[in-house]
Amino acid sequence: MAIPVEEAIAALSTFSLEDEQPNVQGLAILLSTERCATSSPIEFGDVAAYRLSLAEDTKAINQLNTLIHEGREMASLLYTYRSCVKALPQLPDSMKHNQAELYLETYQVLDLEMSRLREIQRWQASAASKLAADMQRFSRPERLMNGPTITHFWSMLKLLDVLVQLDHLKNAKASIPNDFSWYKRTFTQVSAQWQDTDSMREELDDLQIFLSTRWAILLNLHAEMFRTNTVEDILQVLIVFCVESLELDFALLFPERHTLLRVLPVLVVLATSSEKESESLYKRVKINRLLNIFKNDPVIPAFPDLHLSPVAIMKELSMYFQSFSSQTRLLTLPGPHEIPAKELQEYPFNNSSILLFFYIRHYLIVNHIGSIRAEHDDFSIRFASALNQIVVLKSTDGADSEWSREVKGNIYDLVVEGFQLLSRWTGRVWEQCAWKFSRPCKEPASVGSHQSSTTFFDYEKVVRWNYTADERKALLEVIGYIKSVGLMMERCDTLVADALWETIHAEVQDFVQDRLDTMLRTTFRKKKDLSRHFLLIFIPSLNLVGCVCLNNCSIEKITAIVPRIAGLQEALPKSIGLLPFDGGIAGCQKFIHEQLTWGAKSELKTEVLHGLKEIGSALYWLSLLDTVLRQTETTQFMQTSMWSGLHPGADGQLKQSNNGDSPLVNLFKSASSAIMSNPSCINPSSFVVMSKQAEAADLLYRSKLSTGSVLEYALAFVSAALDRHYSKWSATPKTGFIDITTSKDFYRIFSGLQFEYLETTILDGSRRHEFLGDSVAWAGCTIIYLLGQQQHFELFDFSYQFLNVAEVESATTILPFSSDRAKAINSLQGYENLLEAMKKARRLNNHVFSMLRARCPLEDKTACAIKQSGAPLHRVRFVNTVSAFETLPQKGA
Repeated sequence: MAIPVEEAIAALSTFSLEDEQPNVQGLAILLSTERCATSSPIEFGDVAAYRLSLAEDTKAINQLNTLIHEGREMASLLYTYRSCVKALPQLPDSMKHNQAELYLETYQVLDLEMSRLREIQRWQASAASKLAADMQRFSRPERLMNGPTITHFWSMLKLLDVLVQLDHLKNAKASIPNDFSWYKRTFTQVSAQWQDTDSMREELDDLQIFLSTRWAILLNLHAEMFRTNTVEDILQVLIVFCVESLELDFALLFPERHTLLRVLPVLVVLATSSEKESESLYKRVKINRLLNIFKNDPVIPAFPDLHLSPVAIMKELSMYFQSFSSQTRLLTLPGPHEIPAKELQEYPFNNSSILLFFYIRHYLIVNHIGSIRAEHDDFSIRFASALNQIVVLKSTDGADSEWSREVKGNIYDLVVEGFQLLSRWTGRVWEQCAWKFSRPCKEPASVGSHQSSTTFFDYEKVVRWNYTADERKALLEVIGYIKSVGLMMERCDTLVADALWETIHAEVQDFVQDRLDTMLRTTFRKKKDLSRHFLLIFIPSLNLVGCVCLNNCSIEKITAIVPRIAGLQEALPKSIGLLPFDGGIAGCQKFIHEQLTWGAKSELKTEVLHGLKEIGSALYWLSLLDTVLRQTETTQFMQTSMWSGLHPGADGQLKQSNNGDSPLVNLFKSASSAIMSNPSCINPSSFVVMSKQAEAADLLYRSKLSTGSVLEYALAFVSAALDRHYSKWSATPKTGFIDITTSKDFYRIFSGLQFEYLETTILDGSRRHEFLGDSVAWAGCTIIYLLGQQQHFELFDFSYQFLNVAEVESATTILPFSSDRAKAINSLQGYENLLEAMKKARRLNNHVFSMLRARCPLEDKTACAIKQSGAPLHRVRFVNTVSAFETLPQKGA
């Protein structure tokens, strides 16, 4: 039955296209493979106390990374854009009187989509301007001497890649011009009654030019680059970097290699803006090297169902750049759709006569499935064997150190190999999809003669009928291998984590203490600045403690679990009473199960536990690191305190032995003065420098007194992140007193999670506890403590109340034989393991709380007070004072 037009028009008033709609199927567990020097998940920054020569680079890298993140969101928005015109209703002739109302409703619907396109237009202009300004800073040869670092190169290339993908998406989306034409038509009808629409018309004209001009983003980037001064020097440096990275296979993962292939043709076009620049470019990079690269990869994946061709990009851009149109050797390369099927075997990778690889053999997975299958089987066997060795190593006490190091190094190598296999196989899938989309089948061979007149859609020609049975089988097999290896590595995360960290630590120490020392001496002797580039590789790892752990754990992870905690809060009943002691253990357990109505929230509980695990793991690791750092600093201070003239006073505080210089400085000054007073002293200035260096060393020794704590810094970040969600996780009582039954604060949620987690541990102890460990308790207790809910948690926790009931029943068993004693003994049977797990959890919680009280004391206590009028005061802060019992006179004093 058709919907009446009046109802369709009325429905438009409530129609909206909102972002961030929930997915029907959530995201799968992703394996993190972004652990290379070319990715920058951290915030590069300088320490104000010691300014490095990389300060300018790090600031620019931060800005570029922010633009890259925003650009990828824009690309996702543009990729998922769908036409709205087809969904708009059409009025019949009998309802022409409602035409104005239809135009208005249509304009309001399309204006929302056009506002997003205007936002993309504004962002690309800003990004192009900032990228051009960043390149112009290195446009002079003297700046290139200390020019952009490798990480800076990658940030420039990734931002350029985002701009290229946005431009390609804009060109490929035919629905965008159609929607805009409708939007402009409705604007003309609607704006007839408006005033001062000149600015809106100018904005519409700019948007129309932007949408109708092919490669408008790259043309704008070119104009920004050459607005003030030329940037050919930095463009040529980037081209050389791309060519060398592709030829020497420097790209670790397949997205990086595809990024280089996408931006290289654009860089070549931009760098040949005149004949002079093209000649200087081809002196640095032979044109045959570029030809070989473009021949080897005629098709590049951009999106799952969208591809790019370097040759097609250069041919289209040659119409806008007249100087590049003379590059006939590059422009005469055939595109993937221009190569006839019979000539595929006559068009090799390159001019080398040793190995002749063909495009079909390169792109189709069916030609590589044998080697992929062998790699998968071999890796699975070796990885399972290495896991067995890790299990044996953990169960062996006092294992040989050499054998232990060999086992851990073996699992580390296999994990790295596993990530490489996953990247390589995933790249195969993407490249085959791009090749199939670039060459759709003309006539499906599997269709019978009786269906010869059937019309097929373009999507069917590239997907349904473009794969043979063997190709589909090979594709499914490779996808199965990717999921198999990924799941196998994800399951053993906690088992191999310690071995991986120990191996990484050992290799870093070996490089820093053994190899780097020799490298630096050789570098300084030969007066080369190579060490700077080697040290840049470790910048992401060095900033891990200060940025990744703190920012992710305190902001991203906590923010991620906020809506999930809200879902669990909604599932709690309105009233939760205390456990009844007269019901016994069994009755209390049944009562808790009735209160925790989370049966349909299993996914939320799992996600919250995983989030708490990540936060707790980071906090526990930082506590261990902080302990080691404090021990090291204490040892170093004990060794240098005597030279600094510091000694402990009677009150336990440090005292200075004299008001003048330290013994170290006095020693060097007196020795320098004595030597300089001797007439036979040849070079007295060197001894003056020595005394100055002694003063500098004394300042460095004293700086150990004011070092901070990594753990306290992390807790401060977590506390700042929790302040944003204080009202959601720690609601203010309406009456001013503690809510016993109606509270839904965070401690209630964690109490229920802990009880169910302990029960699950008893049912499947080894695997469950090994997967989550003690990290959940570390995160939960830290959040509870920083929210000021520790006493509430200790009073109303389900496990603690359960233990109290068990203690009462166990006390009954001590009484002489009676009916109550027999009943208590029977009720305790079968709960020994659960009670022991709860006691262990309580000991762990007490340990975390005691550590937090010692390392992060809450100086400002939060309480509730009542005015004389009876009105409650919420979150009253008062300074933490000394206990009155400590100030009373002691007995015998």
